[in-house]
Amino acid sequence: MPHILKIKRPPRRTAFTLIELVVAATIFSFVAAAIGASLYSGIKIWNRAKNVDFAKANFLLDLDLMVQELYQCVDIAQIGFEGKAQEFSFPFVSGNSVVKIIYKFNPADKILYKSKIDLKQILADKDDKGKVYPSEKFLSVDDISIAYFSYDKEKKKYVEQDAWTKDKGIFGALELRVTFKNEKFTKKIFIPIS
Repeated sequence: MPHILKIKRPPRRTAFTLIELVVAATIFSFVAAAIGASLYSGIKIWNRAKNVDFAKANFLLDLDLMVQELYQCVDIAQIGFEGKAQEFSFPFVSGNSVVKIIYKFNPADKILYKSKIDLKQILADKDDKGKVYPSEKFLSVDDISIAYFSYDKEKKKYVEQDAWTKDKGIFGALELRVTFKNEKFTKKIFIPIS
């Protein structure tokens, strides 16, 4: 039987080379940077969300809803545009019907109420001028006042008025002056159809 020659292999190395260590350190640094950036962004978002005044945000959203309704008002002579210092009304198309929207502020309970009255009901109750229609709570505010504007062609500017009656037609703009949590907000709304 022939004799088999055994060759000794060099011992296996068990340590990492410098290049392997640098590559591993680079990969771990990228992962750590990504985790750190995510954590930092999360903390910023959390702090921002924690500091949001949700009551104020809801107030501003409700105010924008009112503005959108005013932008979409229509000219219906039977309803018309009316306004006082703390109350105004205008015609609006809601679904398939024309309604009169009334916003009225009650200073006693500091609530702005909203009523929607269908044109058919207005025509049916034409003789009953003192009729009170159901309303819903729309907005809680400290105070509200409303100014009305018409365009003066001679002076070429808008003129402010304290009240508005149907016979004047469509107001050119109205300005809402609202106090909410002791902070004053003013919003001037120009009526597109005027």
